[in-house]
Amino acid sequence: MRPIESLLQNPFSKKKTRRNWLPNVQSKKLYSELLDSHFSLKVTTSVIRTIDKKGGLDKYLLETRDKNLFSEKAVTMKRDLQQVLKTKTAEQQL
Repeated sequence: MRPIESLLQNPFSKKKTRRNWLPNVQSKKLYSELLDSHFSLKVTTSVIRTIDKKGGLDKYLLETRDKNLFSEKAVTMKRDLQQVLKTKTAEQQL
């Protein structure tokens, strides 16, 4: 998630006032095809658009770096997805 930004607002009157910008966080239930289950996650609207762009939660988690996943739950889901992929590829090779 994006951090809270705190900046000065400069209107036409030049009277500076401090303003906080909060991220637009939504509670969503997202589906993982590889894990075959639904997850309730708090995500920002920009992340929801990115998930749609990548083609699903699984592809988003697998293609995103760990440092860009700001949730420990998302990182553990990514590890679970990687293990499921390894087992599926091992089964296909046999």
